[in-house]
Amino acid sequence: MSIVDPATGQAVPLITTPGVNPVLANNPQIYYGKLTGLYICPGAEEFKDCIYRKIKRDPDVADANRDWTCPAGNFCQAQGLAVKCKPGFFCPPDAVEPLLCPSRYFCDRNATTITRCEKNTYCLSGSVGKGYNCFGASCPAGSSSANKFGLLIFFMIFAIIVWFLFKWQNKRLQLRFLKHSKQVKEAKVLSSQKDAPLQRLSKTFDLEFTDLGLVLGNGIEIMSGVTGALKSGRTCAIMGPSGAGKTTFVTLLTGKTKRTSGVVKVNGVVEELSKYKKLIGYVPQEDVMLRELTVRDILMHSARMRLPADWTFKQIREKVDNIVNILGIDHIYDKVIGDAENRGISGGQRKRVNIGMELVAEPSVLFLDEPTSGLDSSTSFEVCAMLRNVARGQGLNIAAVIHSPSPATFKQFDDLLLLGKGGRIIYFGPVVEASSYFDSIGFTCPPDESPSDFFMDVASGKVESHRDNAFKPADLFKYWVNHKEGKGGIGAAGASLTSIDYDPTPSYSGGHENTGLVGGEKIEKINTWTDGVAKALGDILRDLWFWISDIAIEIYHNIIGIYYLISCTKDPVRQTCGFPWQFWLLTRRAFTQVFRSAKSFLLDQFMHFGVGVFISVAIQNFQYLGPLPDEICNTVPLNLRGICARASDQLKETGMFICLGVLFAGISVGSQTFGREKIVYWRDTSAGMSTIPYYLGKYIIDLFRILLAGIMFSIALIIFWPYRQSWFTVLIVVEMLYLSAFPMGYFISYAFNQNSVALVGTGFSLLWALVLSGVIPTLTDVYGKNNINDVAKDTAFTEISWLWNISAPRHAIEAFYVKEVVARDFEVPANLPNLYQLDNFGGAIYAMFIIQIGWNVLAWLTIKVTNRRKQK
Repeated sequence: MSIVDPATGQAVPLITTPGVNPVLANNPQIYYGKLTGLYICPGAEEFKDCIYRKIKRDPDVADANRDWTCPAGNFCQAQGLAVKCKPGFFCPPDAVEPLLCPSRYFCDRNATTITRCEKNTYCLSGSVGKGYNCFGASCPAGSSSANKFGLLIFFMIFAIIVWFLFKWQNKRLQLRFLKHSKQVKEAKVLSSQKDAPLQRLSKTFDLEFTDLGLVLGNGIEIMSGVTGALKSGRTCAIMGPSGAGKTTFVTLLTGKTKRTSGVVKVNGVVEELSKYKKLIGYVPQEDVMLRELTVRDILMHSARMRLPADWTFKQIREKVDNIVNILGIDHIYDKVIGDAENRGISGGQRKRVNIGMELVAEPSVLFLDEPTSGLDSSTSFEVCAMLRNVARGQGLNIAAVIHSPSPATFKQFDDLLLLGKGGRIIYFGPVVEASSYFDSIGFTCPPDESPSDFFMDVASGKVESHRDNAFKPADLFKYWVNHKEGKGGIGAAGASLTSIDYDPTPSYSGGHENTGLVGGEKIEKINTWTDGVAKALGDILRDLWFWISDIAIEIYHNIIGIYYLISCTKDPVRQTCGFPWQFWLLTRRAFTQVFRSAKSFLLDQFMHFGVGVFISVAIQNFQYLGPLPDEICNTVPLNLRGICARASDQLKETGMFICLGVLFAGISVGSQTFGREKIVYWRDTSAGMSTIPYYLGKYIIDLFRILLAGIMFSIALIIFWPYRQSWFTVLIVVEMLYLSAFPMGYFISYAFNQNSVALVGTGFSLLWALVLSGVIPTLTDVYGKNNINDVAKDTAFTEISWLWNISAPRHAIEAFYVKEVVARDFEVPANLPNLYQLDNFGGAIYAMFIIQIGWNVLAWLTIKVTNRRKQK
């Protein structure tokens, strides 16, 4: 067989090679130069924006090798070599090569005709059958893209509706406040309840403690020999210089810290006070409360969580109203607490609410950590006077760590526990007798000086004794021991203190020496580096033992609680609300937190929407175009045939960008759910709240936020990105990613310091969305196989390949990829790249669902097992 070379007119033998165009193989110049030409596509004559290569006819030359026909829907590179055109391509009559269906047009499925894209639709390259809907955009006929700026209007309408709903809610709160104020005024509740006697507690506690002590694992003594009693109906001020162990005393007494010596009696019976956890109130120095809530929300929640389960709602409300009037905060009952950014109630009012959170729970013992901190002298007096009235009226046992009170405030306390450095008693007794005692040991308070300030100066060693020239601060401990033994403050018959057989400092052995500091504080000598390592390991093991034993104790109490529930037995201490009621109350509180502020709610939605817009801009030109036919690829240079035969595929990168955006937004918002209220959680758990209903309540409300976040992100994503699959499948993938991103934020917020959360969250997003996405490195590189059914080979990632199995982005990209490929009209390869499976959309979604459960369990465990000491 031969063909005629038009340049020489000579017959040239035809070389035939299987799979290669015979004409081009013999003389490419004939093919491109003489036999073909560029022509306007049929159907594009008006706009002339489509050209294709077709057979060039020469009427003067009659040669079958140079003059052949090719039917529409096929392309022919030689006579009798018609190749069927695949969907997504266009092959008009006499086409020499297939043309990718041009943008602005759509082709029929047989690839024989093109049609101009209709109005309100747009056509991308490779469009078949019809264009794509332009919802949210203005698309004239012949549009090749659709920037859906109209979706921005949707977001603005949504924001306006939300804003009005929040305004309506705030109006309701104002009306409720006015109604309550009117009821109080009409019934004269304030005056009648302030004058009426307070109801006595059903259980009152007298506490006795003997020789309380604490020695740390490294041998340092923090507290020693603290003996005394706290009586019901009385208030005790706990004072002392810095390092005296005031807070340590409270933690040892309540069992929050395990003491190394000493005995505690409750109403004369030797037992741990921690047994009565539900009847103990603790007011921290900081005003620990949720700032988004109102005074009513906070006090009612505390009361309903901690009062006996058989109390009716009316009884609980009356109890709260009673405490509100005692505290004098009825005029702010429906005001939001507020913070530095959003102004609410004053600092003094917050302090009263802080105390009220414990009083509404009707405790038998109340400890307060510096209740007058940050208050002026007048407010401090009012707070302490109120505490004294409550103690006497209800029989409540109150002890408060207090610093530098005014004389009037100091007189509101019945007793004084004055500690010195090292945690030893300097004085413990009635306030009215304190001045006489100090005068007896050589320290007379000047008439113009505050007694409390004078006692603190004495404890700090700033005042000289006028009865003992050799006085040292450590002698104050000896004075007290002598006083309790009946020897008199300075010893029997005026004897010198040094003649009394009493050592004010503890003895140490094994490489320790006394530094002479007050209270016997010492510095430990470490002879070698091995001693240092041994001490460090000892500290770690002690902390680990505390952690394990603490969790074991909690598990034991949980088992007892389950037993009480199953056997319908009441808790002998106090039967508070059970799991279902706690779950409801905590869910209700979480709902109020989220939907109280329109500003914070809308900022969250704006963040999700904004990130979606940014990702949409970044991926707007990412495309998937099917591979060219083999007949075309066989004509290109050998080193380019592999590229020609592959699809132009940027879908994996598209999915990776989407995952990065969702994880960044989801982790950022999710880290605020629990991270902003760590100290509130610690306070609530120390009062008996269970972690499971707390976590579930917060998560249930976050599910709505996740749903809304996914909708916002998915709508913003399609503003510029020309997607082909159903928007609902995009939404499903995005929602499943958010379900993992939020608990990732929960975990980070508790596992890391709050100052590091933003940085760690960004690193987490990059790790899971980029490195562990299966795109870079590819799944082929990770698993060591090119096909899903191949035998895996060892790779550099073999030992850690399980990380990709638990990566939500890795499965999300596969789910996104298969739906986007199937939605296009190109021929789908038998083996998808990157080990993806065409029928694995459901499997990928299921894997993401399991992964998000894992993240939630990990987040819950992190919340539960970290910071155990702060939860006691």
